[in-house]
Amino acid sequence: MNFCLFVCAVLLFLLGFCLFVCLLFLLHPSVSKVRALVVVPSQELSSQVVSVFELMVRGTGLSVARVSGQSSLESECAMLHQSGSYPPGSKVDILVATPGRLVDHLDR
Repeated sequence: MNFCLFVCAVLLFLLGFCLFVCLLFLLHPSVSKVRALVVVPSQELSSQVVSVFELMVRGTGLSVARVSGQSSLESECAMLHQSGSYPPGSKVDILVATPGRLVDHLDR
């Protein structure tokens, strides 16, 4: 039983890793929009996901950000939007969000 759980956990990890590597190949750094959204259920998990993603995108020119309610809504909005750029865009390529905070941003 424990061995089956271990195998399932390893397979899920590998699947997630493969999906992320595919995502890296699909994203091109010259586009200034949020192009990938990862929704996670908790703030703790969002910080773990962001730290892993930041290690994986190092050297690619892509950026990762988190909106999870740990910062004010205004500071998160400033982080997401490029000011003074045309066309208007985002500084973030991959956004990791919790459901509640994502709804807050969408309502805004």
